[in-house]
Amino acid sequence: MQRPSDAVIIRPQKNLAVIEFTLIPESWYFTGHFPDLPLLPGVVVLGWALEWAQELFVLPPGCNLKIPRLKFLKPLKPGDAVRLTLTWQASLHRLDFVYECLTSAGVVACAQGSARLNPVWRP
Repeated sequence: MQRPSDAVIIRPQKNLAVIEFTLIPESWYFTGHFPDLPLLPGVVVLGWALEWAQELFVLPPGCNLKIPRLKFLKPLKPGDAVRLTLTWQASLHRLDFVYECLTSAGVVACAQGSARLNPVWRP
């Protein structure tokens, strides 16, 4: 899945990553979702969190994915400056993620969730 090209990645700890980027209005992920009020689709929100986590952390290969928690608090819109914080808890096989909008008035939570990546047992 194509991600924003202006992304800046900060790794303050090996299990923590902060990614900042801008949602470009002309990007494909706004096409048709929705014509009069474009919003970043939930599948993209989840997909980016998982793709960046796979790239930045050592995630277990071949796992079952469960999404026990996913909340959309404020729509992510074209032009928004966004901060995505990823936290990988290897012992729990859990990825927590938080999307925040960076505005002139401050930081606003937009979406948050967690994903469990349980390794598949193979005899």
